[in-house]
Amino acid sequence: MTKFYLLIFSGLILFAGCKSASKAYEKGNYADAFELGVKKLQKDPDDWETRQLVQNAYNYAISNHEDRIRILGNSRNDNRYAEIYREYLHMQDMYNTIRAYPNAFRQVRVNDYSSFLETYGEKSATVHIQKAEQWLQEGTRTAFREAYHEYHLASNYLPHDFQLRRKKDSVYNLAVTKVLI
Repeated sequence: MTKFYLLIFSGLILFAGCKSASKAYEKGNYADAFELGVKKLQKDPDDWETRQLVQNAYNYAISNHEDRIRILGNSRNDNRYAEIYREYLHMQDMYNTIRAYPNAFRQVRVNDYSSFLETYGEKSATVHIQKAEQWLQEGTRTAFREAYHEYHLASNYLPHDFQLRRKKDSVYNLAVTKVLI
């Protein structure tokens, strides 16, 4: 009797899990529908309905991100490059998600956005470096702290840039008050 209830419970969980991708898609949560569908497609790569759902969810999600990138590209906001970078990061996360599941990756066409991440990471870092340079010209301790903060933000986009790290460390020494006891 216990096995019967366990079997029914397992079936309900499986059924709920199968429908959750389509439910997310119907609600407009395309990224969630994509992720759930990819996991289901990995288990059953011949499921044509799930393959179509994953492809459609991917296309809609990418379209939404590209629309936001277009809008941000026309803006004059100082942080537009950072926001564009985040949009490409979301798209690259979708690519990385499906890349982790070889059966699903063979079934669905996706794009790699790593070159866009690199480009907009450099542009974002350049904006923060320019702000840091402006703060450094002021020459006050508060300005040095702000410059350090800007260098820190820039180093998030260029984590392997040794010269940027050196600039950040030298500004840190200017920003900190050292007390000898």
